[in-house]
Amino acid sequence: MTIFNFTIRRIMRDKGQLITMLLVPIGFITLVMMLFSGGQFNMSIGVVDYDNTEWTQSFINSLDNKGIIVSIDEDEIEGKLLSNKINLGLVIPKGFTDDVVSMENPQIQAYSINETDVTVPVTIFIDNFLAASKHIAAAADGNIDTFNKGISLYINGSNNVKEAFYDVGESKGSTVSGMGFLVMSMLYFSVSASGIIMEDKEGKTFYRVLTAPVRLREYMLQKILSFLVLLQAQVITVFLLMKYVFKMNMGPSLFNLLVALFVFSIVCISFGVALTSLSKNTRQLSALSPILIIPMVMLGGSFWPREIMPEILIKLSNIVPTTWILISIEKILYGQNLVSITTELGILLMFSIVFFLLGTWKKTEIEV
Repeated sequence: MTIFNFTIRRIMRDKGQLITMLLVPIGFITLVMMLFSGGQFNMSIGVVDYDNTEWTQSFINSLDNKGIIVSIDEDEIEGKLLSNKINLGLVIPKGFTDDVVSMENPQIQAYSINETDVTVPVTIFIDNFLAASKHIAAAADGNIDTFNKGISLYINGSNNVKEAFYDVGESKGSTVSGMGFLVMSMLYFSVSASGIIMEDKEGKTFYRVLTAPVRLREYMLQKILSFLVLLQAQVITVFLLMKYVFKMNMGPSLFNLLVALFVFSIVCISFGVALTSLSKNTRQLSALSPILIIPMVMLGGSFWPREIMPEILIKLSNIVPTTWILISIEKILYGQNLVSITTELGILLMFSIVFFLLGTWKKTEIEV
């Protein structure tokens, strides 16, 4: 296990690797906590409510601690935004509540001049409220009275909601967002760590190692195992910080979350190995990684809920692994067990197989 031990020490001595491994996810999670924290924001929110139901009134009332709520007409939004009389305009369409209860994908139209630091926390709060409403609608199974009761319990933070609606009474929006940034950091770290193999080739260390009594299969196995161990260390460290430092709601089972992210770790490593194999040098690897990773995490829902994206992007997001790990995480956070995410875990394992196969192809075959 000489190569395994050496690789771990080598990565831990690299400040850039440590930043990618720990400081990046911690920094983003800190930002998420700042955005989700309570408090009065110095802003005005203009609301147009065409639906006028019990749910919409509950939603509007929930915005009270985010700013000053102003009831306006839709044709007034542009003028009030330009004159700075409101910072954000919201339009709730007719039939919105019925669509939520029916598990459709309705959209609240939001208008602002610039997405400033003041409006970002409010828009994130709205996304979180809508996500919770959809979970409550699923549990209510089309019963509008049960749905309204669940919304009331959610707003009041009642513990009774835990029994009826998979613990949606406790806010998990910040946890889901934090997990999204952890997923992104895992991808970046796996590519960065896998780049060590290319550095060994460029520095001829790779070939000198193979002149020793070490087979290529043993070399790759120990490298991959070291990457896997470090990814688990990253996940556990961030989990501990999220739970005990940031006091995030980690759901009913940390073990289930660890299992899901262990499977995703395999996907990350296979992706990193594939990208390393298909790149000609470290410069090309550094250029390719953000080009591929950023769209993956954006489509998968790391930066925002998938539900707010256009339908065509939601369908497109099914072809990236980040979608399936975040779906798994959200299910676990809302009380479901490992059996409920077997489909998602199976899809993730299929992604890892595809990436490993890409990583074993010769470059000459790719270029032809």
